[in-house]
Amino acid sequence: MQFIGMEKKKLFERKSPLATCYYELTWRAGWDALLAMADGLIKNDLSKGGVRSVETAPIAGADFTDLTEDFNRAGGDIYGSAAKEEAGALAVSGRSVIMETELRIVFYNQTNRCMLQVMNDKSSVDESAFGKYMDSIEITGYMNMTRRGMEEQR
Repeated sequence: MQFIGMEKKKLFERKSPLATCYYELTWRAGWDALLAMADGLIKNDLSKGGVRSVETAPIAGADFTDLTEDFNRAGGDIYGSAAKEEAGALAVSGRSVIMETELRIVFYNQTNRCMLQVMNDKSSVDESAFGKYMDSIEITGYMNMTRRGMEEQR
């Protein structure tokens, strides 16, 4: 995954800095790959700190639909929730125990783009550390997708 850029701004009420980081995935990713990346993110990190939301949007730039209740009813299984239905964007947010902060990741279907938003009470976001974190999400996603494909062939 390649880092493209970052925007920082203060949120008006909380006065906490919000960093928005833009990344390019190694390849364009379809819905199966995005679900696999989100699944890895949830199982390996956010489930320990708490998943705050799972959302989809019909196209990039459209309003997101909150699927968190459905996700929770499915026992925290993104494949068992309404999020499995293909959409234009997939967003997952929660408390990262690995990065020790609140974050939100948005994946865009059929593109190589994704966005990481970090709520950070510290004055800076370490681009290198978050780059490695995002790389691990992408790699885990492709591993999950391969594993699921092999299990389905059995």
